[in-house]
Amino acid sequence: MGPRLAHFKHIKPPPFPSSFRRPYSSHRPSHTSYTLSYTSKRPPRQPYTTTPIYALIGLCCSTFAYRHYANSQLSHHQNPTHQRFIDRNLIFSRENYNAGRWWTAATCTLMHSDLWHLAFNMFALGSFGPMAIASFGLRPTAILWVGSSLVSSAAILKGEDMKMKKGVTERSGRSYVGASGSLFGIVTAIACTVPKHKIFVFPIPVPFPMGPAVSVIGAMSLVAYVQDWAPALSHTGHLGGMAFGGLYYLLLL
Repeated sequence: MGPRLAHFKHIKPPPFPSSFRRPYSSHRPSHTSYTLSYTSKRPPRQPYTTTPIYALIGLCCSTFAYRHYANSQLSHHQNPTHQRFIDRNLIFSRENYNAGRWWTAATCTLMHSDLWHLAFNMFALGSFGPMAIASFGLRPTAILWVGSSLVSSAAILKGEDMKMKKGVTERSGRSYVGASGSLFGIVTAIACTVPKHKIFVFPIPVPFPMGPAVSVIGAMSLVAYVQDWAPALSHTGHLGGMAFGGLYYLLLL
């Protein structure tokens, strides 16, 4: 080898840009190699499916249609079989709880009181459900849904007890339906994950960061329960779902 070739042999290659990275290895390789892969600060998203979310939306719509069918059977044919099934299996109440029908604390999320109630909750589920699966995975999202519903139902009973101690007795025999408790749990967990992600809060046409928005909604629900504003809404159920979503994020996500 001539002296000129020997001179070029010891010249080191120029440094590569930071957008190139060296493949990971547990030991230092004997030679230097680079790959043309972009280095990002965030890990790549895992593949996920939104099919369970839309299946759940379809199930909620089906139970809503079944409720109207049951009402029709009861009013036109004096057949209470279907309405009795709904009352005992798809509606949460103190009566069902005392009778040992504990599963209604979770199945009540599948039933809704009217079309607007159904439309609003299904819109929220279609918006935040895929985001939850993409962020946490299918199993944690399912746990969030069911756990938030159970804690929401427990908070409803606790809220009724506290009102009854203050002499407010008209709420003791109420029935509760809707997916709001589960949705508040999912939204709270997402807000803890990406608090700066902006969302629209109906009816305000300006987007807000999720962290402050969820905090304000929680504070408003608490004040509304204490001041007995909008008694048709289950404020303690919303707060219970939010509490489970926040604790689940802090402890397990």
